[in-house]
Amino acid sequence: MSSFFAAALIGISLIIGSSYIFYRWELKAALIFIPLILFSVMYGDHNKNIPAMLVPFIIGGLCGYTFKTGRSLKFFILSSSLSLAVVFAGNFYYQKIYGNINYLEDSKALMIKLIDSYKLPPHKKKQIIEDFDKMAIIASDLIPFSSFIYSLLLSSMGYLIAKLFYLRIPGFTNIKGIESFRLNDYTIFLLIAGWLLFILSDADRNYIIYYAGINIALITSILYFLQAMGVIKHFLLKKNLPSILLPLSLFIVLIIGLEAAIFVSILLTGLGTLDLWADFRKIGST
Repeated sequence: MSSFFAAALIGISLIIGSSYIFYRWELKAALIFIPLILFSVMYGDHNKNIPAMLVPFIIGGLCGYTFKTGRSLKFFILSSSLSLAVVFAGNFYYQKIYGNINYLEDSKALMIKLIDSYKLPPHKKKQIIEDFDKMAIIASDLIPFSSFIYSLLLSSMGYLIAKLFYLRIPGFTNIKGIESFRLNDYTIFLLIAGWLLFILSDADRNYIIYYAGINIALITSILYFLQAMGVIKHFLLKKNLPSILLPLSLFIVLIIGLEAAIFVSILLTGLGTLDLWADFRKIGST
């Protein structure tokens, strides 16, 4: 437990430190970061830890650059989440193909050890393993999407940590938040193309096209989900209601259950896509 808190503290320190360097020097800070990243990669204990080494530098650097240049939260979320998703997904496939390392199989082995420690009945143990195998098949096809979700969560936490730091700096000007998050109008074609590839392709004959389609569709759907969050927060602020109601409502939905979370997610994704034509906030395409 102490090692976890130590690692978290180091990560937070690196995010704040790298963010402030980019805030002061902007792109010139790359002259410092590139050697640091190369040093971490070259002298790390194993190349499978490369993503963990890059996370604080990518999040921190993009945070500092975003705050310094006055870019919006949309710029940070897209640049940070997509960059990290490429790193995580790329590392997964690299380790699987060239390093003969399968993280899903490692997770299964760890789970079996955990089950054995609880001495469960054989039939229940068999059921848990079978359920895991079914989930692993789905998860292996959705690595880009799951990498994006993980990257989005890390980026969001990093942004909040960096923002708390910058709010203490005199004269700091805050950037536009999620209430101004609006995708480019042409993004809708990416969403449509992803779902069409998934629906019309044969998974057996066109495996790559089929699963590329579902990953593109799901990632784009999440972006429109965020756009719906922006619409809701905009009206909360307009009505002088506390914006904490938004995350609190989502938390309550998660507590209710998975079915409720999926239903609400579909509704909000629909609201986000509808904003393309309705432009509820009257801010136009950005």
